[in-house]
Amino acid sequence: MRVIIKKSEEEILRQFFGPVQEAARRPYLFDLDPLSTWCELSELRFTMLICEFKPIGINRQFHLMAIHDRLNRVYDYEPAQSAIFLSAENKVAFRQQQKKLLMGAKPERSSYPPVYACRPSLEMVNDKLNEWFGMQICEDNESVPAPFVYLFDYKLPEWITREMEALPGRTSSEETLDNQPSTSSQESGQIFEEMN
Repeated sequence: MRVIIKKSEEEILRQFFGPVQEAARRPYLFDLDPLSTWCELSELRFTMLICEFKPIGINRQFHLMAIHDRLNRVYDYEPAQSAIFLSAENKVAFRQQQKKLLMGAKPERSSYPPVYACRPSLEMVNDKLNEWFGMQICEDNESVPAPFVYLFDYKLPEWITREMEALPGRTSSEETLDNQPSTSSQESGQIFEEMN
């Protein structure tokens, strides 16, 4: 036997969405401040940004700044999937802006605040990265780009070494500091004045 009950739209909304609205009116759960606590949506955004900006290697600091910036703003040049991080009204504006950009128009660039309450600081981003990945191990395992493969001591430019060789008392730029007699501060001041 099937029982059919007719309910008005208000009754259905109250039955299914009433608990959600009540929960939204309550202060935050377990005394956790939503401004400093990561939610699932902010962690999802963080994960997407980690995939886009790898926060290790020689560009680590630049990528961390980009991640921090994009956690706090959603820009109009981002993929359309980024709309899930926006409120309903910003989602509409975001999609309209992207349509204009696709049509070849040059509207004023815009950015939108994400819907989640958490606005992580750089310190929070670093803490979350260390919690998830163990960044020191990642840094140790990161390969070094080709121009930075060899580790060597800093060498002065050739024009400076030529000037140093031209100074009296110098025979070669290849001499090591161990073989040099120590000079007094007065002698070094005279050498400096001669160079200028």
